[in-house]
Amino acid sequence: MEIFEVKEVAEGTINTSAAKYDYRYSDAPLFASAFKYSHELGRQSLALAIASKNIKEREDFFEGSKNLEEFFSNCGYKDFCPNEDYKIMPRANSFGVGIARKEVMIGSSKYTILAIGLRGGNYYAEWVGNFNVGTTGDHNGFEIATNKAFDHLKKYICDFEIKGDVILWVSGFSRAGAVTNLLGARIDKILACGEQPFEGVTLSAGRAFFYTFEAPRGAMTNNVEITGFKNIFNIVNQNDIIIYTAPKAMGFARYGTDIYLPVKDNTEKDEYNKIRDDINKIFDNTSKEEIKRLNPRFMFDSLMMPSVKKMFDKGAVADFIEDFFDKFSAKLGNREDAQDIFIAIQRVLELLVFPESGASIPLGKLLRGKEVFYKALEESGIDEKTIDEAKKYIAEIGTFFADFSKDYRDELDILTLNLFSMISTHDSALEFAYMMALPEEYFRV
Repeated sequence: MEIFEVKEVAEGTINTSAAKYDYRYSDAPLFASAFKYSHELGRQSLALAIASKNIKEREDFFEGSKNLEEFFSNCGYKDFCPNEDYKIMPRANSFGVGIARKEVMIGSSKYTILAIGLRGGNYYAEWVGNFNVGTTGDHNGFEIATNKAFDHLKKYICDFEIKGDVILWVSGFSRAGAVTNLLGARIDKILACGEQPFEGVTLSAGRAFFYTFEAPRGAMTNNVEITGFKNIFNIVNQNDIIIYTAPKAMGFARYGTDIYLPVKDNTEKDEYNKIRDDINKIFDNTSKEEIKRLNPRFMFDSLMMPSVKKMFDKGAVADFIEDFFDKFSAKLGNREDAQDIFIAIQRVLELLVFPESGASIPLGKLLRGKEVFYKALEESGIDEKTIDEAKKYIAEIGTFFADFSKDYRDELDILTLNLFSMISTHDSALEFAYMMALPEEYFRV
């Protein structure tokens, strides 16, 4: 087997439509124990997750993994192989997976590093699978994507006839973070039983690295509590509304260790102000001007309140979001009833925002109230049959929220007023600014 010289350090830039990311890569963190959080590995794992996003949205799907391929090549990896879903228009149950490898020496031992990038952005309709919660077990949409990632890794090992000791490195942002979390747990469970997950290779939990960023919850709480999953690290911003989905009150959780980024509500004032200034500088250098104009409250750290609603003005943002989802889950009822509402939302998105072909309306119009939405629908050019079908689902969703509003009007008003800011926090450029601004010693896990 050909052994490649360890490329200790590589530097490069990932260019996207929204930002440019200057990263540094080293093999060294992958030679350490996977059970200890490494901020250096966290930074390069986020670069891997960002590179895994499609280069464009709604066009050039066949070359969607171009940034990922270039990232791997620059870091000394070879034999890049994206799965078929990376080459076609993303749909609700598709999932982009890209793998590459490099051979290294650790002392006198040969290892193959298997690096896996999971698509977590610019993926058109793929994210609507987030609403496919399912009626039992782990989140169904994330489980479907996890199966695709596991199967592609298994095929890659077979196709390239990889043998011997391996190091596994997996990273994902958002939806891809949830899949990284479930994939890591699946592999850990197999290893905990004294078995190997893939034929022909030897993997240990201490050499399997799983780093997630702003990952939704996809695992059932009772499964998470079985064992420690000490090689899974979830970097999260507690003010990001996405990390609270699927709701804890419905029995969902994340495997591994959650590492919370500093925000106003969990950090001493002077320290937070300094961190905020450092993050601002990096964000300004990373994000393109149009993104900065669209995202003025990118470090969302306090709730805007309706003038007559003061019930939550002293509470933490995270407390409000968790409380909202507790009440939301209670109103949804059991998972069967909840799935009906979630599938209705998914169908509206597929019909009006992410159709396989033809006219559509921007997602932003859907989130800006009934009047704006119906005006956009009228001007969209979408055919009447599709609109009529969508309206049936919209009526079902509207009935639920009208009933919810009867009991929780204040909470719904506050959520509506702050929703754009809560979603804006779910941003890879902000995440990158955080990871670059915080020193290695900040996190002591």
